[in-house]
This record gives sequence, C-alpha cells and structure tokens, in this order.
Amino acid sequence: VFNKVEDWTLKENLEWYISSEHTLTTGLEIKDLGIDFKLDVGDVSWIDDSESNMIYSGIVQERWQPNPVIMLQAGLRVTKYSAHENLYYEPRLGFKYLLSTDLALKGAWGKYNQFLFTSQDEDAILSIVEFWNPIPENYDAKSVEHYILGLEQWIGDGWFASLEGYYKPYSNTLVINPNQKFNDPDDDYTQGTAEIYGTEVLLKKNSGRLSGWLGYSYMKSRQEFDFNWDGQVIESDGEIYSSKYDQPHSVNLVLNFKLNAKNSFGLTLSNSSSNL
Repeated sequence: VFNKVEDWTLKENLEWYISSEHTLTTGLEIKDLGIDFKLDVGDVSWIDDSESNMIYSGIVQERWQPNPVIMLQAGLRVTKYSAHENLYYEPRLGFKYLLSTDLALKGAWGKYNQFLFTSQDEDAILSIVEFWNPIPENYDAKSVEHYILGLEQWIGDGWFASLEGYYKPYSNTLVINPNQKFNDPDDDYTQGTAEIYGTEVLLKKNSGRLSGWLGYSYMKSRQEFDFNWDGQVIESDGEIYSSKYDQPHSVNLVLNFKLNAKNSFGLTLSNSSSNL
C-alpha cells in the first residue's frame, strides 16, 4: 500500500489599519493538492490512482472595536475547488465583551469546508494507516459549522483561565459504503451527517520560574448514515454511532521550570479515555 499527499501552498495576507477602531484583513491562497494511492496484492495492482486538484481561496475580514469593552469581527472566505463547478462561501462571526477589567465573554460562529478526507473502514478490526483522498467530483465537500461560547479570566501574576463550550454539526461526511458494488464506481462512499459537542477548561501560568498549563476537555460525537438507502436512519441497524476516535475525557498537563539562565526542565503528561 502506498499513499502520498503533497500540499503546495502559496499564501499572502494584507492587514489595513484603517483607524484605531477598524482593521481590515484581505488574503489570497492557492493550493495544489496531489494524492497518489496504490494498492498491490502480490503481483496484481488493484488500485493505481494519481490525482491533483487546485484550491483557490480569497478572504476578507473586518475587526471593529468601537470602544475598549467590546470587539466584533466578521469575515467571508470564498473557495473554488477544481473538481467542483460551484463556489464555496464560508462566513465567520466573532465577538469579545469585557464583563469587567479581568473577565471577558467571547463567542464565535463560522462555516468551513474540507476537501480532503480519510477513507478507512471504521468497522475494520485492524486499521494500521489512514488513507487520504480528495473529495470526488460526484460528492459535495465536507461541511461543518462551529458554534463557540466561552469565558476568559485573568487572575493576576501571570495566571489565565478559560472555559469554552462548542457545538459542531457536520454535513456531507463520507465513509466507505459497506454495500458497494464492485462494478459501480459511483457508490464507493456513503454520505451522512455528524455532530460533535463538548467543553474545554484551561488554566495557564505565563510568568515566573514555573510556567505551563493544565487542560481538560469533554467531547461527544454522533454520526448518522443511511447505509441501506431506505430513507431511514436506525440505530439498531448500525446507522447511528459514535466515531471510534472519540475521546470523551482528555487531560493534558505541561510544565516548564527555569533553573537558571541556561537550564530549564519540562514535563508533559497526557491521559484520555475512549469509547472502544
């Protein structure tokens, strides 16, 4: 098995400081995404596919701070994927509001598209590698919306705390079609929906000889696919399930201790749970 992904990107951003209240950001990006995928069994070559797609993107974003208490941000990204005829529009909104001198409420919403996906079988007993593929021309791009709301607290003496909750609904998610026909090249994948929601807590220390951060996250996911194409999605038929990559609970600790001007020590600990 041979699977190679090449990503060549040319990107340029310009920021215009219009005034103390307004900052305008514009940008262009050109991406050449190349995929090589080969599968040989003995002396027989089952798959020998090489594909290259171009992704052209432009973005405009406005940051507006009418006073020291509130900051608003709005933007739009427009993308052209060479395998599809249509344009993809990705609006974004965000805000930060100071509830007090050291406490802020923040939120964001945005729509994003992805043109690369993994085609591994989640029901496989052994899955050593993930095979990356571009979105085929007969399938829509994977789309997701981000809804984020949180609080930021500056505690003093270099301490910072953050609490965030998020919800991410996905559409046009692709998985391998378990009922595909060998002679039909258009039914390799099944398109479905998914959702992820959770919360993240972060405690961070930026100053002093001892610095670092402690983070905890809770996450749940749900995926729905109509594998038998009967117009119904039924959990008992295995059409509603959590991803095997779910990690409901995750804890990360990073510490750095500065012994002197030349020497420092670091420690990293990580632990997570799984649905498996």
